[in-house]
Amino acid sequence: MYVAFQFYPDSFMRLSRDLQPILELIKGLSFNASKPRFHDVNFTRVWFQLKLRPRLASVTESLLACLSTSGLTCQTYQALVNELDMNILSMDPQRQRIVYTSFMCRFLERHYTAGCLVHGNSSEQWLMRNFRSFSTLVDYEDFFALNIHFSGLSVLALLSQEQKAELVLHPGNGGLDNGTISLVFQSLLGPLINNAHLNQSMYNATMMSNMIAGNATGPHELDRVGYVSFILFIFYLVPN
Repeated sequence: MYVAFQFYPDSFMRLSRDLQPILELIKGLSFNASKPRFHDVNFTRVWFQLKLRPRLASVTESLLACLSTSGLTCQTYQALVNELDMNILSMDPQRQRIVYTSFMCRFLERHYTAGCLVHGNSSEQWLMRNFRSFSTLVDYEDFFALNIHFSGLSVLALLSQEQKAELVLHPGNGGLDNGTISLVFQSLLGPLINNAHLNQSMYNATMMSNMIAGNATGPHELDRVGYVSFILFIFYLVPN
């Protein structure tokens, strides 16, 4: 009896200590919802799963704007970005865009966050930690506004087609040499060339079908000629 009396209180105390962090999180979510503890990464992740994730499909600009001023640190902001990235398919393109404009951009441009820059971090590290998949939604100009050390060329593979086009024209690049411009354009045209190969296969199939039907001039021929001419024109402008 004495042994049992000794065992159960000790076990209960250990269990209480183990559950304490979880109990604190539940307490914060239940009774202190008006002032969430967004300085704590674990709390922030649990808050996202319980409070924000179920609402992502209909999340509003006002809610996201409030979240950007809710006392997040760079660490807890980046934890939220990671959670949002893992649930990006829960949002339509318009909703994904307002996550950037109303939450990410507003948070990063605040004076006390200063873009969440960390000395020694590369542009790629900064991009992935603070935007992840949402980076393709960012206006190229915003990268420089948020990070004066940003290098678009070092993250070329992570940029969208529109961002690559903006990179060539951006004054912050200080006059790109021909070799660099050629590199950017080759990256820019890569998907177009792949699509051209696909279009060629589709065109060949269409022509074969038309020949069998006795009509050698398919309806897609003019579109194909115009498309290929555009590709050749671009390559003519870009020095090899």
